[in-house]
Amino acid sequence: MVHSKDTPGPAEGLPLAGVRVLVADDAAANRRFLEWCLARAGASVETVANGVELLAALTVPGARDATLVDPPPADIVLTDVEMPTLDGLAATRLLRRLGCALPIVALTARTAPGDVDDCLAAGCDAFSPKPIDAEVLLALVRELVHNGSRRGASNGADAPSSSPRESRTGTTPVPFGIEANAADALHSDFADDPDMAELIDAFVGNLPRTVASIEDALASNRLDELARLAHQVKGAGGSFGYPSLTEAARAVEAEARGGAVGGALETKVGRLTALCRAAIRAREPSSSGLRHEGAA
Repeated sequence: MVHSKDTPGPAEGLPLAGVRVLVADDAAANRRFLEWCLARAGASVETVANGVELLAALTVPGARDATLVDPPPADIVLTDVEMPTLDGLAATRLLRRLGCALPIVALTARTAPGDVDDCLAAGCDAFSPKPIDAEVLLALVRELVHNGSRRGASNGADAPSSSPRESRTGTTPVPFGIEANAADALHSDFADDPDMAELIDAFVGNLPRTVASIEDALASNRLDELARLAHQVKGAGGSFGYPSLTEAARAVEAEARGGAVGGALETKVGRLTALCRAAIRAREPSSSGLRHEGAA
């Protein structure tokens, strides 16, 4: 189902004024964050949750043969790579076969050279690593829309191991060997930004359910599901000011995808869930007097 949000108030003078962006991502937290960033820059944003919905947004409904909507309803597409039903790269390949000429940016938490090559080979014009650096992504979108494709472009994260948010804020993730203590509260790097408060509350409000799902996947040895959940936390954590969540989730995903079982995996999952619980505690009303508006 397509969710649409127009820019609130006059967009004149904003960097993406009048730009129509179609976002595909299966994680609600990522859709919410991207919609907020883009709309603040003046864009009109539509979001979908998977590749099937992405294709539906760009093709004529009910047509006997797949046909692109003409004129297209968007100026640029931002698509997550890993999505259920139909992933972002498969959707991109299909769109290119239909003759879609819109700029397409892959959003991915995997930025090894081989992963980047896969994005470009599928027909993407550029990639933007997760966690998302809002300022640099906006610059990339603006350039692609106004100056045309620049195949192979990234959002400036040439070193995939470092978080874009980390370089901008100067925040250092918690060293991996250090676990969150039961008494600790993990605060977002953006806790003092009133514009981010509602987004952070919504992200943290979903963490209890995420923690339960992660622990259930570990207990039942469903490594594919565990890797999927860790991948989502890895992609979203840093965007909301939690680089340590991203780093811990990265380790869990790597172990799960490698088929690891036993103590090493359990330890890494324990670190991730402890950090998630610490983030939850930090947003509680009694935690350090922080304003808490409730989870959305």
